[in-house]
Amino acid sequence: MRPAPPGTRRQRQREATRMEILSAARQLFAERGYGPTSMAAIAESAGSAVQTIYDTVGSKAAILTALIERIEQPVEGTRTQSETAVRARDVLAHAVRLTRIINEQSGDILAVASSVSTTERFAADALKDYKRRHIDGTRNWMEMMTNQGLLNPDVTLDDAAITLGALTTSAVWRELTVDFGLTFKQAEEWMIGSLSHLLLSDEQTS
Repeated sequence: MRPAPPGTRRQRQREATRMEILSAARQLFAERGYGPTSMAAIAESAGSAVQTIYDTVGSKAAILTALIERIEQPVEGTRTQSETAVRARDVLAHAVRLTRIINEQSGDILAVASSVSTTERFAADALKDYKRRHIDGTRNWMEMMTNQGLLNPDVTLDDAAITLGALTTSAVWRELTVDFGLTFKQAEEWMIGSLSHLLLSDEQTS
């Protein structure tokens, strides 16, 4: 087997270093908070030099921004699964599952971003972009269900989009799993039941 071209090897090594830095920073942000976490601490945890972090990812602000930008990457398959669902409740459940995956896997990142968004403009902008994607995504999902005749005809598209978007925000997931002490599975079931009651007809929920 021919060895990979040097450029390709270097790219893989650079990406591996980048992921190690992001992983180390994420853990420290969650444990210590964004402010108290220094670049030196991230470098020590990642086994890299501080200059390597700047060269590979950027500043501490760039690190948190990169973490936020990666949030939706693990959930691509969920929408594909919904396309094979027949029952309205199952399609709605896939929408809730998508937001569960995001919050179960990345709730710590969203919590860190939220905690510094009032003082750090970059965090506020990144969080605003994430929330916009959430709103757009939930509206697109409700538009899909409306076009397929899967929603209660008495519920408008605008009302459906607002209902799904509002009940599946990261703040609601955090409140259910932290303040109310529910597991993610219990919170997911509560959301599916509540949304089915609000958005589907009696026939569609059976």
